[in-house]
Amino acid sequence: MLLPEFLAPELAASLIGPQVRLATAFWISPKCGKGYHYFLQDEPGDRRTKVMALALRDEFGNRFEPLLVLPDLLDEIESERCASSLKSTNMRSQLTVLSEIWTHGSLRQVRLYGLALPAETDPKDSWAIPNGLVTNKVRDRLGRLRNIMAEQSGADDVDTEVIEITPERPVFEKLYRNAICNQIALRLMSRLREQGWTANVETLAGTILSALSDWSDKGVDPPLPIHGDQLDAITEIIHEKWF
Repeated sequence: MLLPEFLAPELAASLIGPQVRLATAFWISPKCGKGYHYFLQDEPGDRRTKVMALALRDEFGNRFEPLLVLPDLLDEIESERCASSLKSTNMRSQLTVLSEIWTHGSLRQVRLYGLALPAETDPKDSWAIPNGLVTNKVRDRLGRLRNIMAEQSGADDVDTEVIEITPERPVFEKLYRNAICNQIALRLMSRLREQGWTANVETLAGTILSALSDWSDKGVDPPLPIHGDQLDAITEIIHEKWF
């Protein structure tokens, strides 16, 4: 839900509450503060992750809670595709980064936040789309992540919290559009594999976002909320148009 369109750093922090501040450190990397914390996955042989961990512990005082945005964390522990992609690019995983932050920073506590779509009440009016984005599934996924983190790094004080993104929130449209693009990209990837094509799902999701934005500029928007059969129909339209 946080990709392919980036959420402004202050909006990412506002999803949690006024006590949270995005952890910026321009003196570590010029990228830190302009987006998410992908730069911590680089493997340059320096000590940036350790320095970041100490900054999280010592530089925020008692008034604010520092936030790291690691949008691929849940997918990493569940997807062979993510593991393969990381191996091919020689990047450390976000789970490795999180474990290093815990170890180097000697942190007292870590809280894992996961974004979810509203819980289903009436299927006809539900905003929920498949693949683990509803509240109860996100809670289960966060629990598995917490257990894996404890096994990998020995972290013994890790809380979890699910943040439900409802249509009333100003960021809902952007995050829901991201979710749609990723779902269509996954469907397209499955079709392309069957036909012998290779593709990058993250890049594909970004291309789909551009296509939907272009359609919207021309006065054509999909019905909302979008359900599985409608996602399949949009996937079919894009597949026929592009391939």
